[in-house]
Amino acid sequence: MAQEKVTFDVLQGPSKGDLQTAVFHGKSEEQLRVRFKIKATQETTKKSHLRQDLRLATLFLKARLQGAVRADGSGENWVINGMLYLDDVETAFSGTYSTQRRTGFFTLTFEGVAP
Repeated sequence: MAQEKVTFDVLQGPSKGDLQTAVFHGKSEEQLRVRFKIKATQETTKKSHLRQDLRLATLFLKARLQGAVRADGSGENWVINGMLYLDDVETAFSGTYSTQRRTGFFTLTFEGVAP
């Protein structure tokens, strides 16, 4: 089975305070999960081997953040990574996120996707 990286637009997500708390507070098992509203990009919808409900739906997913780094000097744009919960399975993601606009994009890595 192959690995597939697909891109999703972040339509809505946590505030800066919730993002900070999710990264810095607690051990992994106690860590605050934050919610993101995501939708597959047009490129992902056309080219992906993901099942149709993932390609077409707007998803509300919980995430466990592992890191956040400033993307620029504004203090509002971040490069983040962690694990999204999709069908009770943790799926790795990375991407950029704006706490000012609460939007961005994520790249998710799916294992075991048919080529």
